[in-house]
Amino acid sequence: MMNTNDRYNSINNRQLAILETLSTQSKAIGQIAEDVGISNGQTSQLVSKLHDLGFLSKERNGNSVTVSFSDRLFAEYLRGVILRDRIDLRNTLKHPCFDILLVLGDRELDRKMIGLEVKASPHQVRSCTRELEEKGFLGRHDDKITLSGSLPFFASFLKSYSSYLNFRKLKELTSKGVIVWERTREFIFFAPTDEHVEGAEITGISAMSRYNIDMVSNRAYYHHFESGRELRAGDIAIDTILAANLQPRGILYSLLFLKKIENFDRKYLISRGKEIGHEKIVTDLMRFLEGKDVRSRVFPSEEEFAQTCYRYGVSL
Repeated sequence: MMNTNDRYNSINNRQLAILETLSTQSKAIGQIAEDVGISNGQTSQLVSKLHDLGFLSKERNGNSVTVSFSDRLFAEYLRGVILRDRIDLRNTLKHPCFDILLVLGDRELDRKMIGLEVKASPHQVRSCTRELEEKGFLGRHDDKITLSGSLPFFASFLKSYSSYLNFRKLKELTSKGVIVWERTREFIFFAPTDEHVEGAEITGISAMSRYNIDMVSNRAYYHHFESGRELRAGDIAIDTILAANLQPRGILYSLLFLKKIENFDRKYLISRGKEIGHEKIVTDLMRFLEGKDVRSRVFPSEEEFAQTCYRYGVSL
């Protein structure tokens, strides 16, 4: 199985031909080999790789193996890309082109940031983004590159495949974890406090003990960044809200945390909020801490916030 720390995927054109021939019906190895024009042995190897990556499922009946699209997460979307969008996927599902498409699935980035995210050289990024723009996968907004809005099936496929990869990564980190928020190349999850977890940073209410705010919970919250970047105080505040699914409890504890540390990087917090699509919540957090009126039912009253600060020994 491919190590997802290095790259997401690398599919050659023969593997793509296998996906295309299976897009209408399940087939035996021999029939796939005949359709694609390669040997049964080569077909078996390529099918095994696609099976390990989660694209295909295999069912054995006696000496015969029937291969079909996996029914997990993204299969129907990829079938839609092949059958309905009729777009040219050749050379698209290879490194770093596919990696670039994945990281642009839920954001817009400049070429420098793309290179850092997918660990590719400036030349590779320029070449791939140019090719993907010519094929209609990508568009531009000022100096930022974004996924084209004209390919909904492909966008859904990228999102679903990203979720599959995050789930697979979670199982490498812990057998008992549950993802509570995710995007491409990163996710927040919780695991039992007695579970040993390596490869992710403690976050949310679980990280507040480092700042002398002790929360009692039988869960520990973690944030995994595929890019390996370090968690900042602003991330902990936002993760607290995301882990609570934007509910009042998360807002309250995030405010408590920010009030405690006081000298957090406001510019970074706003930037991070905007990046993940929650700029308004972050802006309202700072307005509330500045004593300004915030008209939102998910924010606490001044009295509730004061009582919570008193309970946890945070000075107003």
